[in-house]
Amino acid sequence: MHLNFPGKGQKQQLVDVHDRRLVRLAQKYQELPGQELIRHLNGEGCYVTVESGDVNAYLMEISEENFTAKEFRTWCATVLTAA
Repeated sequence: MHLNFPGKGQKQQLVDVHDRRLVRLAQKYQELPGQELIRHLNGEGCYVTVESGDVNAYLMEISEENFTAKEFRTWCATVLTAA
């Protein structure tokens, strides 16, 4: 699967994914109506796009701390570098 998306600073990112399970999951979600890949079905039966603010609000709610997705990305990169 080839991913092509704007990354940090709107720099275009091209990423190849070779994990078959992830590819099958992405194909399943691709069948949902609309163009965004990450969506969920709300309680009213409508598909809603998941945006960065939604993710950050969720992280703050479950952690009861002021964490954002950026901290998790930084933490992950730090762990990978240390390994």
